Amino acid sequence: MRVYARNMIHKDRTGLPCLCVSLRNAAHRATLHYDNALGEAGITVTMYRLLKRVDALETPSLTNMAASMGLDRSTLGRNVRVLEKQGLIRMEAGKDSRMAVARLTEAGRETLEKAHPLWAKAQAEMSELLGPEPEKILAVLARLGNPEMQDNDIVWQGGRT
Repeated sequence: MRVYARNMIHKDRTGLPCLCVSLRNAAHRATLHYDNALGEAGITVTMYRLLKRVDALETPSLTNMAASMGLDRSTLGRNVRVLEKQGLIRMEAGKDSRMAVARLTEAGRETLEKAHPLWAKAQAEMSELLGPEPEKILAVLARLGNPEMQDNDIVWQGGRT
């Protein structure tokens, strides 16, 4: 029997619905929101994030990028290949011939310039949706998304951290 997460109605002893399912659903909807906004620039939020990281790190290796983004190298490699095929980044040999580094192409820079105001609008809309104190929500999400955090760092008391 296959169970789909969005139909999961399991609640904890305090009556809260499954927090994992709720967070996954919210992340999916947020991703769709940003993807729709960035569609005009021809990219998704995943692509935008990667282009911004390449731009910020200037000439990052795949290993450095993966570590800084909290991704495994194979997942990052697949995403990089998509951007390469679109001509938005190019991979070049690094200082060490065994290491490849990513660089934005001119098309990649133009795409980022076109995408930034679209992202900013989506960001403002999402911030408004989060309510008057989005910083509190973002602080919790940052803590949960911290790759340094281990599963045993979460101490459950009464269904809450």
